[in-house]
Amino acid sequence: MTVESGSPGLHPEPPTDLQAQNLPIIQIEKSWFRIHQIRHSPLYFGDSGANRFDAPAQEYGVMYIAADPQGCFIETFGSQTGIQVISYRELSLRSISQLICTRPLQLVDLSGSGVVHLSADARLTVAEHKVAQRWALALWNHPSQVDGIYYRARHDLSQLCAAIFDRAKPVFTIGNKQICTNRSFQKTLATILETYKFGLID
Repeated sequence: MTVESGSPGLHPEPPTDLQAQNLPIIQIEKSWFRIHQIRHSPLYFGDSGANRFDAPAQEYGVMYIAADPQGCFIETFGSQTGIQVISYRELSLRSISQLICTRPLQLVDLSGSGVVHLSADARLTVAEHKVAQRWALALWNHPSQVDGIYYRARHDLSQLCAAIFDRAKPVFTIGNKQICTNRSFQKTLATILETYKFGLID
């Protein structure tokens, strides 16, 4: 077997026959977590185009969630590789909310072998955003009408996350919500900071 060296390049575009393919769909019934700005509702579906699976031209909104608080922390605050410091003020402007689903979510599974089924690879979840957004649009348009995309956090591959399309908003109810600097969250926050070796500054 020959192993090619050098840059892997951009991820391929969605296949032209994707709409006719069977998607690797996983059903998940659990609570999720989201760290968000206090001024926004926990159920906030953004369309800025700044995030990995956002719609390319505001065709829909996307809400990013994680399976546990650790996952949503590293997805929110770990976006700049090599920067492992967070300020108390930044935390004080954000809440962590539990989101409860009224039915199992139907998600395209990009967390494992599902990427092979789609003729895709790991670059889809860690590399250039514009290609990932075109994939997200193609998956959103698929006849299966999935709720979103299931993937691994870029900076912690053990953490599982989901990008939820706004058509799934009625599935969610808001559970426990607290500001990230609240005393009740301090033990969990301390564990997260230690896990990722993040420093907390005033």
